[in-house]
Amino acid sequence: MLTYQQAKDIEDALGPQQAGPLLAVLQDLDRKIENQKQAVKADLLLELATKADLADLRTEIVDLRQANKADIAGLEGSLKTDLARLEGKIETEIARLDGRITGLDGRITGLDGKIETEIARLEGKITGLDGRITGLDGKIETEIAKIHGELKSIRLWMKLLVIIGILGMTFFSPTTVKLLEMLK
Repeated sequence: MLTYQQAKDIEDALGPQQAGPLLAVLQDLDRKIENQKQAVKADLLLELATKADLADLRTEIVDLRQANKADIAGLEGSLKTDLARLEGKIETEIARLDGRITGLDGRITGLDGKIETEIARLEGKITGLDGRITGLDGKIETEIAKIHGELKSIRLWMKLLVIIGILGMTFFSPTTVKLLEMLK
């Protein structure tokens, strides 16, 4: 009889869909062999009960063995044919998958080229923006220096105006005028 491990190994080797028919054939063969064994055993017990039929029993056993061998040979041929057909299907499927993989490789290569082109284009834009930013940095620094100079100039003028205001208030204030008159 076919063991569980043997059935599992066949299923792993061929896949569940392809192994199903093969396992069914093997199980059917095992049942037939078992049935034939049971039939032979029953016949043997009957034949052994009588010594006169012993020669007939031997002949019949030989015939059954030859018949079993012929059945097994027929099943073996059928199984070999099924296995060859399944191997052909597997090889066809492998070739189809290889074709698809090759097609995907081509598409990936094309996408790689597009990505590299896009990266180069973006790097060019970034370089251009870098140049513009550098130019703007220079302009901003120039404007800051200009504003700084103007603020220094405004501070100087403000100090002068404050001093002139203080002097003007000092010379023209009534208190200052009285003090000056007193000093005369």
